[in-house]
Amino acid sequence: MSFNKLKLTTLEAKKVDYIVSKVTEEESLADISQKITLIKKYSCRLPIRILEFLKEFQYSINQESRLCLISNLIVNESERTPLRIADQHYFSKDDYLICMISSFLGEVFGWQEEQNGRIVHDIVPLADHENSQESTGSSQIIYWHTDEAFHDFSADYLALCCIKNPHNIATSYCSINSLDFSDPIFDKLFEPRFLFKKVSSHKGNSTSENIKPVLYGCRSKPFIRIDYYFMEALDPNANKSLKYLMDYINFSLKYIVLKPGDMLLIDNAMCVHGRNPFSAKYDGNDRWLKRVNITRDMYKTKRINDDILSRILN
Repeated sequence: MSFNKLKLTTLEAKKVDYIVSKVTEEESLADISQKITLIKKYSCRLPIRILEFLKEFQYSINQESRLCLISNLIVNESERTPLRIADQHYFSKDDYLICMISSFLGEVFGWQEEQNGRIVHDIVPLADHENSQESTGSSQIIYWHTDEAFHDFSADYLALCCIKNPHNIATSYCSINSLDFSDPIFDKLFEPRFLFKKVSSHKGNSTSENIKPVLYGCRSKPFIRIDYYFMEALDPNANKSLKYLMDYINFSLKYIVLKPGDMLLIDNAMCVHGRNPFSAKYDGNDRWLKRVNITRDMYKTKRINDDILSRILN
């Protein structure tokens, strides 16, 4: 299962770096909505090959692979991998970079209960999360999933930008466009027979459980929501169908090792992803990715968020 890749030329990479540098000069903008508005304005100045590549990915929803890769971006590899998640979000140059490229696909946003309400998440191993089923864990495999499967307003796309990955930790993925769902064994997956629970990375006191189908939309090219560790089938037949799907995807799973300067964009409704386990050193040189959530339309969040310009969902 191949997917589209764009390797920037040295000149293109330097142009992106220059544009990002111009945005960082506006550091006086404290309000997050003002920062993102400025970032979106500058995103239109990105090299034309990036813009065309992103639009092709966005609208080619029938392609077999619903993820793509931009490589050779300039990132700050010399910075030490954080040992904790900061309480407040200072926008680094790398944060501006991932938001700028992501903004051409839609609107970036964050969750009030995840990483202290930050827009850009640091995907780093934390010593007290070693055995957790979270992006800040390390020793356990992060089983493949779609992000925020429990939530009505989960991201349409995810962006992962690699700052460092010295031990070549692989990211797993599978685009369900490559699978055949005509077998009747999948019928129950299109019915609301599954309970989705709030994931442990959301640290607030709110409770959120939804009974939903796993597959939805067109039968031949469906969308998917799934997170095995935070969901359960509500009857034996639904559980049988879920187990069959798990085996089906496990058989089709692929892996990619992200390198510094790689940015992976994932369709969160048509592609699952996970991560292999690893032994964290906590020495400032562990694997470090940046992640943002992207929605095609912030207006749809109005039902749960009075101030959609805040870009932080409850």
